[in-house]
Amino acid sequence: PLDFGHWSAHKLETMSDFSLRHGEAVAIGVAIDTIYSSLV
Repeated sequence: PLDFGHWSAHKLETMSDFSLRHGEAVAIGVAIDTIYSSLV
């Protein structure tokens, strides 16, 4: 989907009090989405 990695990125940014940059949070989100997709 177009928002690949973004759904968790916004949560990660908030949880880190925005110490994570958006690109870093998206990269982590992509990794999380990849793990989730392999479990489905």
